[in-house]
Amino acid sequence: MRDLTLKNGLWWDGRGFRAEAAVYSVGGLLSRKRPSRPTETIDLAGGFVVPPLGDAHNHNFASTEMLASYLKEGIFYAQDMGDSARSRRAPNVALRLNRPDSVDVRWADASLTSTLGHPFAVFEGLALGIYGLPSFGSPENQATLKVSRKAEGDAYVFADDPQMLARLWPTYLALKTDFLKVILSNSESHAENFAKQIPGGHGLNPALLPDAVRRAHDAGLRVWCHVDTAQDFHVGVRSGVDGFAHLPGYGMGDRPASAYEINEADIREAARRGIFVNVTTAIAKGYAPDPNVLEKVQIVQKRNLRLLKKHGIKITIGMDSYGTGPWPEAEYLLALGVFTLPELLKIWWTDTPRAIFPGRKIGQLADGFETSFLVLAKNPLERLENLKTISQRVKQGWVLSSV
Repeated sequence: MRDLTLKNGLWWDGRGFRAEAAVYSVGGLLSRKRPSRPTETIDLAGGFVVPPLGDAHNHNFASTEMLASYLKEGIFYAQDMGDSARSRRAPNVALRLNRPDSVDVRWADASLTSTLGHPFAVFEGLALGIYGLPSFGSPENQATLKVSRKAEGDAYVFADDPQMLARLWPTYLALKTDFLKVILSNSESHAENFAKQIPGGHGLNPALLPDAVRRAHDAGLRVWCHVDTAQDFHVGVRSGVDGFAHLPGYGMGDRPASAYEINEADIREAARRGIFVNVTTAIAKGYAPDPNVLEKVQIVQKRNLRLLKKHGIKITIGMDSYGTGPWPEAEYLLALGVFTLPELLKIWWTDTPRAIFPGRKIGQLADGFETSFLVLAKNPLERLENLKTISQRVKQGWVLSSV
């Protein structure tokens, strides 16, 4: 890595773009002070210089199939919210990620749930070659799923009571995950849903969540929590989670809107605790393909988002995708009209990367921050699509010329 002189750029300063004749990269960090040693000069040609983007909720990095598309779109930071631990540790995956010329990824690996709870049906189905939504599949598929455990300890772990959680915890820590992903799903009806033992039809017993959070925090792991309802959100806040993997209300079914309208007191408390919310709003299109139903879902989404914004909750961009990046989520979220374009851009290139890597100096183009940026041909403040006009990419002081 060479030190760089970055000439003729319009640099994002948090409010707008400022022309700077020269900015320097010294040891992979930005500086406005000219270094004493020789540098390589890069002409930014009057382009708009912005921080790289993040994807805080995907399931795309048990392989490197989407690596090139993430780099092409300027997404340098990604959080895989649950996947196959064995697959992501394979040399052909592990050695190609978390490098200056690649995407930096954090993984949850095995999600914590109760027996047969979400995401069991998804990952056990994949392990068996049953694709789609196995929990809504044929009776034969469900019967096969119920007795299979091919992905246990790899993409999910089960805990039904405190003793079971205590027994599995050393095994879970041996996975060396980057953070804990725990599942709450309709927690107000957990006992009833758990008794039915429908694959994927429930989550963790909410009474176990405080213990799981404590164990994770003692091990230095942050906790991101899957939630479906307002009660799930309430339990997560009171249990001390660090982030939510969803905003309640993306899939309402036949239940009343009130089941998904987050209590403002819970949002206020989440803000006080600095809890992140990855809102995954766009997946509502899959759960509500009927426009009339989607309209009802969006009323709840807008209501919840306005309260998050009112209380200063940091939200993040991520679509909960398999084989898709976060662009559809960003477009859908902007179209809801709760956030302005400048607010959305800050969410995508500042708040999202920092939620994924809270200890790193990223998401800003100030001195002492990592020399990671995109150069755009068009001003992104004018149109979201202008984020796709990337002419140059630099990550940690390395010029990515082969993208």
